[in-house]
Amino acid sequence: MQLEILPNELLIYLFEFFDSIHLLRTFFGLNSRFNELVYTHLRTHQLNFQSISKGDFDIICHQHLPLLINHISALRFSHEETPDLFDLLLSRGFVLDRFIRLQSLSLHYIQSLDTLIKITHQCRNLPSLTHFNIINCHFEMKHKHSVDLFNNIWSIPKLTHCNLNGLTSFSQISVISSSIEVLFIENISYDLNCLSRMLKCTPYLRSLSTKIYSHSSNDNIAFVIPSIISLKIFFQGSIDSMKSIFLNMPNLIHLTVETFDMDLDGHVWEQIIRDYFPQIKEFNLKMKLECSGNDNDLEKNVDQLLMSFRTNFWLIERQWYVRCDWESSEISTFVTLYTLPFGFNTIYYLNECRTKSTCIDEEKYRSYKAVEVFESNHLKSLTFRNFNLVCGQFPNLRCLDIVLPFDEGFHMDNVILNHLTSLTIRIQIASAYSQLQTICDRAPNLYSLRIIFWQKFTTKLFQLTSKSIRRLNLGGMFDWCNEFTKEECIAFSNCILGRQCEVLSIEIEDRKSIIDLIERMSNLRLLNVRCRDDRWDYRKIPSSEYELVHWIQNRFPSTFTIIRNREKSSCIQIWIDRQGKHSKRDPFLLKGGHKVSTLFSSVQKFFSKK
Repeated sequence: MQLEILPNELLIYLFEFFDSIHLLRTFFGLNSRFNELVYTHLRTHQLNFQSISKGDFDIICHQHLPLLINHISALRFSHEETPDLFDLLLSRGFVLDRFIRLQSLSLHYIQSLDTLIKITHQCRNLPSLTHFNIINCHFEMKHKHSVDLFNNIWSIPKLTHCNLNGLTSFSQISVISSSIEVLFIENISYDLNCLSRMLKCTPYLRSLSTKIYSHSSNDNIAFVIPSIISLKIFFQGSIDSMKSIFLNMPNLIHLTVETFDMDLDGHVWEQIIRDYFPQIKEFNLKMKLECSGNDNDLEKNVDQLLMSFRTNFWLIERQWYVRCDWESSEISTFVTLYTLPFGFNTIYYLNECRTKSTCIDEEKYRSYKAVEVFESNHLKSLTFRNFNLVCGQFPNLRCLDIVLPFDEGFHMDNVILNHLTSLTIRIQIASAYSQLQTICDRAPNLYSLRIIFWQKFTTKLFQLTSKSIRRLNLGGMFDWCNEFTKEECIAFSNCILGRQCEVLSIEIEDRKSIIDLIERMSNLRLLNVRCRDDRWDYRKIPSSEYELVHWIQNRFPSTFTIIRNREKSSCIQIWIDRQGKHSKRDPFLLKGGHKVSTLFSSVQKFFSKK
């Protein structure tokens, strides 16, 4: 084989471009040399189960994990595309305690609090775990269980970096962590008293990202936290409560603060910085204010606000500039003021906004490189001119949520959305499909496409193409306004997007279409489906919950995982095991079906261009 002539160093370099699962499926088993190189790579890289097929999961558990388990340094789990994966892992005897060299663990879309408590309890016995992430986990937490969860996390012996942005409620902690230095809890809202208790249990914290609501005069922090040097905070409440936080973090050098409906101007912020943070090096501010009055009054208020940021402190001493965006409304107007360059991950774009700034050099400071998530008004489409501005000003967009169609004259000749991986489109009329196709053509790395139909979709849906899209979510603006008939399911499974789709979310009229979709869509590994004839009803006897699940189970191999989604109970998740249906499989196939020889040709072309 020609690959064998490459030196080990070059092969290890090439492995960096592979997902860990694909790496095993592509190279392992070629010969003993490649086996050792693959295992060497995986000992220092993440084993990612987030988007694995059911068949690959079974192979990994049976063939590779027993040999790798003492060396794996990073794991990623997700129940979004791999339902009940962690429970399956436990059923095969792979408890987390056995991953003795695990340094990083990421959990996405875990739908069971009991599972999460079970995982965190096992993490307490991991001697090397330093990074722990919980992302997009939504469930109700009773007080006792939430205490167990947070105490488990705070008991992980070597944990330094903790991301809990996937949780939506917080509880009192009774365990003191001697190791946590970086903490993200941006989606949990709590008051200063709760913050104080958490800080007492995290005495070595250096960086904190959090959300505080504090309107009570009794809300305060009663002690100094000298270790914190970086704070990112969303705050709503009284200025005195906010100052109580700042007063007790005297060593801050990085501050990112977002406020809502707080009447603060440049003079107030200047005094806060002079009083509390004279040594601060980085300051990012975003304030959202609700105003009223006619357009002239609004502009006068904006001018007055901007004037307070035109002092020597802002323009000369610090060289910090701000911008104001606002959009007139018959009811009320929200004015958003933010520092430049824009320092926040997500932006909500006003379609017809007016804008003014204190910035002298627009080209130097008007940067939105930090923005990865863009959302616009879900009821109004952008103008084409504004969409072009979006594409030009937000070069690192990863997630885009817009309404189509744009106005006339739409084109994207000079636009390439290289970083875009997730696209949500709200389609108003049939002419939007051609514009959607144009966007897909300009997004070479687009993986996930969600289409929300305002009216019944047309056959133009089946004509859409993309070389990169593997995940599709097709739904209506309202429940059961766009379910697919049996004929439409067959037509979709035969179209280009249907044939390459790996993860599909869809509403259907007839449960028999489930069989058609799975049989016809050869690359499908996960089906999220709502059936019009599902007899489940949360108001009726519990046994109705399993009627459709049993119906599907009786028609597919037992190796399929078929459950009712715990978060969206009307949805059935089917994790498909193609190996359970077809015993023969080429062990050297890539995800897209390319063999190693094809890979080698691609490698040759890559290096010939260097």
